[in-house]
Amino acid sequence: MENEFLKNIFIIGAESSRRGTNNETGAGLGLILSKEFVERHRGEIWGTSEINKGTTFIFTIPVGH
Repeated sequence: MENEFLKNIFIIGAESSRRGTNNETGAGLGLILSKEFVERHRGEIWGTSEINKGTTFIFTIPVGH
């Protein structure tokens, strides 16, 4: 996915649903909920993407939280 789309993927109300590399569909809510969970545990979440290859999402949560 394009960097501009990736920057907005965690924002409610932003266009966040599109077909995946295997033509799968989604509602766009999973990553928003994941972000909420991670941030409530004082962590961070972000993604990297290669157009037409796929996207990887990474998160961290502090140990002992």
